[in-house]
Amino acid sequence: MWVDDLKDLKRAAVAFDREEAEALCSAMVGRLDAGASPPPEDVSKEVLKVLRGKRWFGPMARAAEALVGAGQGSAGVRRQLGQALIEGRRFDEALDVLEALARDTAGTDPSENAEARGLIGRLFKQRYVDGGNGDAGERAVQLRRAIEAYHGVWVQNPALHNYQGINAAACARRAERDGVAVPDGVDAAVIAVRVLGNLSAVPKDNLAAWGLATGAEACLVLDHGLDAVLEWLKPYVARADADAFEFGSTLRQLREVWRIDDDDPLGPAVAVLRVALTQREGFRADLEIGDLHAAATVVDRRRDELEKVFGEAGPVALRWYREGLERARGVGRIEDPRGRGIGTGFLVRGGDLFPGSWGLGDEEVLVTNAHVLSATEPGALRPGEAVVRFEALEEQPIEVPVGELLWESRVGELDVSIARLGRAVTAHAPYPLAAEDEPAFTPGGRRRLYVIGHPLGGDLSLSLEDNFQVGWGFPFLHYRTPTEPGSSGSPVFDDRWSLVAVHHKGSERLPRLDGGPGTYRANEGTWIHAVRRALATAPARTVSPLSGAPPIAARQGFFVAYSHRDKKWLEDLEVTMRPVLRGGQAADLWSDKRIPPGARWEREIEKAIGAARIAVLLVSRQFLASDFAQQQEVPRILEANRRRGMKVLWIPVSHTSPEFRKELEALQALHDPDTPLDSLPKPKREQAWGRIGEELLKAVDREPVTSPA
Repeated sequence: MWVDDLKDLKRAAVAFDREEAEALCSAMVGRLDAGASPPPEDVSKEVLKVLRGKRWFGPMARAAEALVGAGQGSAGVRRQLGQALIEGRRFDEALDVLEALARDTAGTDPSENAEARGLIGRLFKQRYVDGGNGDAGERAVQLRRAIEAYHGVWVQNPALHNYQGINAAACARRAERDGVAVPDGVDAAVIAVRVLGNLSAVPKDNLAAWGLATGAEACLVLDHGLDAVLEWLKPYVARADADAFEFGSTLRQLREVWRIDDDDPLGPAVAVLRVALTQREGFRADLEIGDLHAAATVVDRRRDELEKVFGEAGPVALRWYREGLERARGVGRIEDPRGRGIGTGFLVRGGDLFPGSWGLGDEEVLVTNAHVLSATEPGALRPGEAVVRFEALEEQPIEVPVGELLWESRVGELDVSIARLGRAVTAHAPYPLAAEDEPAFTPGGRRRLYVIGHPLGGDLSLSLEDNFQVGWGFPFLHYRTPTEPGSSGSPVFDDRWSLVAVHHKGSERLPRLDGGPGTYRANEGTWIHAVRRALATAPARTVSPLSGAPPIAARQGFFVAYSHRDKKWLEDLEVTMRPVLRGGQAADLWSDKRIPPGARWEREIEKAIGAARIAVLLVSRQFLASDFAQQQEVPRILEANRRRGMKVLWIPVSHTSPEFRKELEALQALHDPDTPLDSLPKPKREQAWGRIGEELLKAVDREPVTSPA
């Protein structure tokens, strides 16, 4: 029984059928919870390995917990449970599992003991890089514990534990850059020299894939330069046994621990891994703000060098990757007047969709769903209140008002709206349309589709995971490409980056289009040529040329920067602002309390600053001492002030020396810095808050915001 389940799970993994894999896991968990005897250790470990290989950590954690609960508590199963919990950011539970495993295997199972202790290092490393606006001292403890855990494994057997050794060295280098004291006895260079010597003693063809990645990182520790790093990455990305999990983990290490960006001198190493990932099934890429331009620049400038890394397949791989980056430029987030992401839209050459009699020609029009943008659909944004934010169309993110609604097909029909923009924008390469032949579907076929959108109203995301077409029935396609709320209106491309459909919904129980009975979990897109056919029969009209109207005002909300030790003052500010927010004079008040668990703080902070019109700083000794505030938030806020005139206001919470607030002196203080709030008795403090509220209301300096219909 269990062996058959494992075979079925492997088939589902090969087909990237996550729905089937989750159903199989649920059935296995159900039997275990009902009292069935657990499978043998080898089968249990293989089940978890299959799930891990596809990065399906949710089902992996559920299966591992059920196995351990049913008595299959072997070291290998418990280790994989710990790893799944780390990936799910369930750090406290993971630490309990791994510390118990390390105790139980001490002196009896050296291999599993080393793995468990290495994962403890991984846990503390992840806590550090995810740390956000935490106390600097507490964050330093996390990084030191990571170094100590990795180093403790390495020193027991430096000839064997290369992986733990190089992680100790990498974390030590990060500590040196961040001003964190490295634990005594840890010398990053000494470790890296030994690791590189161990690996260089073996022909690269005989090394495991992880060994090649470790060699590349040893070159980073020793500052050997880009060429040396690429000499290790070249055979790594060519290895058939290296899957998306390995490449994704290496990329995460370079980005999160080494903080290498695309425009860094070592940026080509990141580009190599990104391109390699696109050549592996099962990967999902998240394209951060700024990544598109930087990644494209690296590919263009270092094309010859990168093609050498990939060999004969290099030109094709790089061209495919570059075209994907180009497609993302025309995708925007559709927002309401409060800056909230409601859906996704994309630009298409008007003459490619509309008959020539409309006169649209080369003008780019916005395509999205009718349930996102409509003149009539309940709950949809009206054109006059919608804004499109393009993060990658130009060098800096731009916001453009939605103009005239040209055409719409209601939700029960095609669920597509097409509108003009309120002003002309920088042109980008037009999307080629896929062939007009109806995309007939053969069950078991392997046609891959790609979705670019703004899931959950967040950053651009290119979905390359589990992305096969599963059904067709005019005018809709079904596919398993994973999407989330906010993806409505996203473009759907084929493997040649030609436009196939407009994504409009997903469901756990979508009626099947593959000829089978019942339902399945899938997403649905409207075939782009069904839209063209509908437009061909629409009443003809002629539109006037689009003018280059100026952009609308940026954002209408507040961003609050503060120290977590000043939460009381944040709460007072929130109380002060409630009448303003309730009355519609201001759109929003954002603080990092909104960041969901497990999210990347730097990305969320950057996104929130970009969406705000006014920044408010709660200035105290703790705020000025906060590394995160002074190194991440304040520089971004001041840059927004310089670049786009974002208003920056500050409130003196406690006494601070003028020497330490030099940059703030040129900005408006909402209260006298010589009598900070914490020095005032309560009655005077309440009066001060009242005056601060009045000043904030003046700072809005615009007409009241109306809520969307």
